Amino acid sequence: MAKTEYQVGEIFQCGLVKLKCVKSENEFNPCEGCVFNSHIGCVGIIGMFGGCSIFNREDETNVIFVKVEENHESV
Repeated sequence: MAKTEYQVGEIFQCGLVKLKCVKSENEFNPCEGCVFNSHIGCVGIIGMFGGCSIFNREDETNVIFVKVEENHESV
């Protein structure tokens, strides 16, 4: 089966940076802290990274994508 989304906690290469899929902790603004929030938004990433909202993820979890350093700690 083809991959359709990143799992919570999964780290992956995105161009020149590494990103981590993490559960959003802000229920009122679930996009807060996402690297894509101020650039292309959720609609622009679904085709490349899978869904990020409870409405289009298999695990029904809001997630964001955060930049990680080589030691895998988010910045």
